[in-house]
Amino acid sequence: MGRLTVQEILDADLTDWSRLAVALHARFATGDFAAGTRFVTAVSEAAEAANHHPDVTLTYPAVDIRVHSHDAGGVTERDVALARQISDIAHEQGIEAQPAAPTLVEIALDTADPQAVGPFWAAVLTGSPDAYDGDQDVKDPTDQTPLLWLQRTT
Repeated sequence: MGRLTVQEILDADLTDWSRLAVALHARFATGDFAAGTRFVTAVSEAAEAANHHPDVTLTYPAVDIRVHSHDAGGVTERDVALARQISDIAHEQGIEAQPAAPTLVEIALDTADPQAVGPFWAAVLTGSPDAYDGDQDVKDPTDQTPLLWLQRTT
């Protein structure tokens, strides 16, 4: 299953979701911890049935969810389908999405040769040159540092 382009993701019209870096992100305002727990349980059941598992953060007033396909290195049709299903669960439970709430820091660095500097920046940011994807991104597998996007200058 291949990665979707930005335009394909936009065309999917996922009004509850934002594409940030390499994933779909959403925040659902549950209002309290008990409602959040019920929502996360329903999302977990849907994820297990789909054999596709999002990253979920449960807090007192909201649930943040991130969906992407690790094996594809980005968003796929499988992610769009799960995002739609999660939105349906939220709607059924009367939980409001806050599509503008999720944020993510992404750093862009202009360079004439991303392949030359990518491993260096991967090692600096994550401790391993392997965090460079060989193309344009340095992705911390632990999500503790921002995504570094290496933009080729001409």
